[in-house]
Amino acid sequence: MPGEILASRRLACAIIAVLATFLCTPLFTLSSADALSVAVERPLGADIVAGMVNISGNSTGAEGVQISIDSGAWWNGSGVPKWHYLWNSTSVPNGIHSVQARAYNGSAYAASSVVQFTVNNTPPSSLEITLDLSPEEVFSGEDFVASGMASYDNGVRVSGGTVQVAFANTTDNVTTDSRGYYSSQFPAPMSPGRTAVRASIASSGLSGSALAYIDVVFRAPPDLSVSAENITFNPSEPSGGDEVTIGAIVSNPGGSNASGTVRFSTQGHDPQDIHVNVSAGGSWPASVKWRLPSGRHTIQVSLLDVLPYDSQSSNDNATRELRVLASPDLAVAAILFSNSRPTAGMTITIQARVSNTGEKEASGSVTIYDGRPPAGAKIGTQRLLVPANTTRTVLLDWNATAGAHNITAVVGDVLPADPDMSDNVLTRQLDVAKKPSPPSNPAPGPGVAALAAAMLLAFFLLPGRAGGRHRRLKRAWSRRNIF
Repeated sequence: MPGEILASRRLACAIIAVLATFLCTPLFTLSSADALSVAVERPLGADIVAGMVNISGNSTGAEGVQISIDSGAWWNGSGVPKWHYLWNSTSVPNGIHSVQARAYNGSAYAASSVVQFTVNNTPPSSLEITLDLSPEEVFSGEDFVASGMASYDNGVRVSGGTVQVAFANTTDNVTTDSRGYYSSQFPAPMSPGRTAVRASIASSGLSGSALAYIDVVFRAPPDLSVSAENITFNPSEPSGGDEVTIGAIVSNPGGSNASGTVRFSTQGHDPQDIHVNVSAGGSWPASVKWRLPSGRHTIQVSLLDVLPYDSQSSNDNATRELRVLASPDLAVAAILFSNSRPTAGMTITIQARVSNTGEKEASGSVTIYDGRPPAGAKIGTQRLLVPANTTRTVLLDWNATAGAHNITAVVGDVLPADPDMSDNVLTRQLDVAKKPSPPSNPAPGPGVAALAAAMLLAFFLLPGRAGGRHRRLKRAWSRRNIF
């Protein structure tokens, strides 16, 4: 019995736990209102309205929008995300009222802020329109804007009304926006003077007009100009094949803005055009990048197709001469030796003469080899700077060895670059004789024997006390068959 009771209790607890879980779990989840938003755009807080009022605004993430007047009932608006509701303001007394909108997505709402406005359904007795001109003083041929606002004397603005703006012989019909504003643009006449501008409107049996005057001022025509002093080269003395920037400053000392084409040209190169817009009293830099061969080039800058018309054409062309230097050209002009018939073991000074036939200085590394590179043995290297149209010399000492040698001088690593490397190598042959060996036992030469014979002859022929001695020696030498 107690066991059955305990089992029943456990079963009851299990059932209760299951029911609690089921009951505490929602059958559906409401969508968050965080993604919803709505705003009232018309009317604005300072607006005065009458009659049928188009309340409108915008929304985000909504399936529909509702509006409420003075916290009353909610009415469904039309459209999303842009929405509107046509409301009859005569349903409320004149005075300050409020409107609020709310958006919904089927399960949640998001409300807008409250907008207050004024209702005035008192019938108007007059219609007013304002007229402003911007600028009030305009140069001939330039545009000006006529704008303003139309409203009734009860403060209600004319929405969707037609405003007729007349200027000189031109009339423009424009429509006021939802707040009664209008705007129209006109070109000023070419002739200077004061001209009237009139704006008029008719609505609800009422009409209104406004008059303003605009002063048209004569503006001097443009005068685009270019001069040789304003033509520049960078670098000022380029080498042949270098990129050079050719620039020109286009000025406009005239009284009107102008546009035109700047043409750069020179013989042997295609012309290049640059479009410019230069304000009155201003300037405009134009430039091209060219590569030209060495020599003298006359650079011409011309102004074309100037608008408005440039009557002062005498300053529309300018020229300046550009000198493009011949590129440096280092060459090994000669190889000389301090001894042209050396013997092995001698120290020989090798002289390499390097010339620069270009018009720009250049530096290079002069290397002298015993033999033709790359197999030849390197004797030494010197770096030297060679001005334009000059020659410089490199001197290197060398311990000569016997045999035939092809002494080679090479100029490399030339800066600026040498476009012609064909003359940067020169070879000259030098024959070095073997060093002679000294004799081991040298025999007396014929000069020594002759000297000895002369001394003996003089000894025998001397007179005086030596006569007896001479005779004895003579007899002795005779016995030995010397004479």
